[in-house]
Amino acid sequence: MAERLGQHFLNNPDTARRIADLVSPQPGERILEIGPGRGALTEFITGRGASVTGIELDGELCGFLEKRFGSELEVINGDFLDSDLCCLKPDKICGNIPYQITGAVLEKISSSAWLWSKAVLMIPSAVALRAAAPPGTACRSAVSVLCRVSGRCRVEFKVPPAEFDPPPKIESALITIERTAPPVSAELRNLVRDIFKNRRKKIKNALSRSVSVSATDAEALLLDADIDPGLRPQDLTCRQYKNLAEIIVKRGLF
Repeated sequence: MAERLGQHFLNNPDTARRIADLVSPQPGERILEIGPGRGALTEFITGRGASVTGIELDGELCGFLEKRFGSELEVINGDFLDSDLCCLKPDKICGNIPYQITGAVLEKISSSAWLWSKAVLMIPSAVALRAAAPPGTACRSAVSVLCRVSGRCRVEFKVPPAEFDPPPKIESALITIERTAPPVSAELRNLVRDIFKNRRKKIKNALSRSVSVSATDAEALLLDADIDPGLRPQDLTCRQYKNLAEIIVKRGLF
């Protein structure tokens, strides 16, 4: 079951302890762990006074976790992507994310109306670098904007394949996202995704395709948002994307 679900279980307790220290569960907090698996990380986030919930898709592992942690862990057998964070109400989110759903998980938590404070996630190293990439860098992407528009995103450390069972074919990395602003709106999310489909073009031309307006009208929208039409998608700041999305919504182009 684990192989079918794309799970690679962390098997280094020292790394699990480092992750738990970054989560830093506090008494009275609600911690949500995505895919606790065999409980490598769970072991170090339970017993600290926080209320810990784990969402695990593998039914067999759910039974294992319930036996191992008892009342210290509330186990939900289900898919995190189908969950409602407004019902779960976590203060912090953590987990070793299956690689094939990394993008979907990052998008879900960044757009959630529930104002969690911190996310600590193990993801592919290449995605982690994109998530934390500042404006003007080669690896800046849609995920960079989605992860940084509502807070701070940082790569904490890398984890080699040997620390997982089975070992993945790629290097992993741990990121932290600290929420400091409201969630990403659907309009902003869709705009950013569409624009970065044309990342090699100037922002004027990428925007023209995204909202189906002429290049002249796209340039006017950008100037209204105080954005140089000659820039490329990776050059814009999160604030510029937010301003642009707000102007486009006001013009009724979404």
